[in-house]
Amino acid sequence: MKRYVDQSSTILIAGYSSVGMAGQLARYASPICRAVAYLVSFLVTAPFFYHVANGSNSYVGLLEDDHFYYTVIANNLVALGKLSYDGAIVTNGFHPLWLGVVVVLRLLCGGLGDSFYVALAFVALASMILTYELSLRFARLLGTSVGAASVIAVIGSLGTAQLLTTGMECTVAVPAFLWLLIEIARGGPTSFRRALKLGFIASLAVLARLDIAIAVAMMLGGFMILARPSLAEVLRVGAGFCLGGFLVPAYALFNFAIFSSVLPVSALAKSLQTAFGLNILYARNVALSTVYGPMVAVVLPIGLVAFITLLLRRSRMERSIALWTGGLAIVFAFTFFGLNALKSWIFFGWYAYPIAAAVIASLAFAWMVWGEPIVPTRARILVATLMVTGTLASGIRYFIEHGPLWSTNDNSLFAASLQLADLMRARDGRFAMGAIGGIMTYALNKPVVQLEGLVEDRRMIEHIRNQDDLGDVLREYNVDYLIVSVAHRHLDQHDGCYVINQPTAEWAGLRTSQMTGTICAEPIVSFKTESAGNSWSVFPSIETMVWELRSAKWLSHPLNGASSIR
Repeated sequence: MKRYVDQSSTILIAGYSSVGMAGQLARYASPICRAVAYLVSFLVTAPFFYHVANGSNSYVGLLEDDHFYYTVIANNLVALGKLSYDGAIVTNGFHPLWLGVVVVLRLLCGGLGDSFYVALAFVALASMILTYELSLRFARLLGTSVGAASVIAVIGSLGTAQLLTTGMECTVAVPAFLWLLIEIARGGPTSFRRALKLGFIASLAVLARLDIAIAVAMMLGGFMILARPSLAEVLRVGAGFCLGGFLVPAYALFNFAIFSSVLPVSALAKSLQTAFGLNILYARNVALSTVYGPMVAVVLPIGLVAFITLLLRRSRMERSIALWTGGLAIVFAFTFFGLNALKSWIFFGWYAYPIAAAVIASLAFAWMVWGEPIVPTRARILVATLMVTGTLASGIRYFIEHGPLWSTNDNSLFAASLQLADLMRARDGRFAMGAIGGIMTYALNKPVVQLEGLVEDRRMIEHIRNQDDLGDVLREYNVDYLIVSVAHRHLDQHDGCYVINQPTAEWAGLRTSQMTGTICAEPIVSFKTESAGNSWSVFPSIETMVWELRSAKWLSHPLNGASSIR
């Protein structure tokens, strides 16, 4: 879980009401905000360049653990010609557009060394700049002035920049989703050609992040309700949209043919709930702990209220397609987080990607309803100045903390991975690990079976669903070594035996199906990696253990309650 520099302000936007100051705004606000946004984007990616230039691999700790699922799969695809995480079993546990980008980078760079991550940083930087320009365009289409739109776009730029340097699929999902929203907001005749274009953009957005399909479904439903098209129009537009979006059904057919499901195994793995419930901690983290800071708890609800207010103020004929599109961005964010809060898994930082567009729409609507008609001119200038300079100052702080002050120990998971790789260098065979295993697999450079099912096969999903015995599953997958890392707890131990659950409730929650096994052997490796303890450090202290399975005994727990060693 990454810790970020946040923009903890809920003040909205500045603009000018007088004719003279409006002219000044048009002249100065846009270039100043663009320069600040670009500079902040560079400051957030600069730590990668800083560490490489200083001969340090500490930049690896700046990326999310799940990023390394992508790099390992991409490396195996290039080296072995197989879509596989463990080098043997074919998987589809990824969002395809981002994997394609990672594969291209791997091909161009010839490996996963410094050049690869410098290239990845440049991709992230390009995505940040593109996202700012798209955010600016989106805010303008929603009805704000050039000056107001510029400030709105720069307010979210720091949080979005941090989101796009995680190494995750949000790097392409955020700009792709904004592009889709902009094309919808532009409006125009519902021609076959326009439907063809929208279908293609929608398919790219969905392949960037598969749950954007929810937003696409909302878009299509809104078209049917609001436009009330004739049957001929439905057929014409539907044919164009489906033809343009051919990539999505092609991807779904591939999945179904190989994995007997249109969804990737990663989506199936996170749907293995044993009971219905609401994940309050997930909702709290979305509201208060994303890269956008605690302002999300206020800005998005205010934006929703402002959207409803604008709907009520305007007649049916005055409700533009742009207004409805801004509402779609906000409602999709609430829907996405609401659906995920029904699951047991914890909140992961890159899941904040819908906020990037929702914040733009929320700020724009709030400004149009309350800011423009109420806030005095001088107050607008002051607030805009504070927001822009505050964003720049926060960007400078981010660079200092993640560049010159950052070390390997600031990500205890990366530090533990390096120690584990050193201890296991002389041992060959197949390894297995569940949570927080991406970066360890990267550091080990050995085949690792992923026990949460996120990047394995349908077989593993069924083992988890059926809550099968972990020892039996490890034998089926021919695993030689089992790695377990825990961050907030200790493994249950009794009489020299250790109870191991995968997926662990620490990350998957208490309502997710688990495979359970009790191994009666001492680990061959056991060590603890302390957290660096800095305000910018990520991950707490981590305890890591490794068991050699060839001679280990497992305690079975038959349904009749009897136990036996095997």
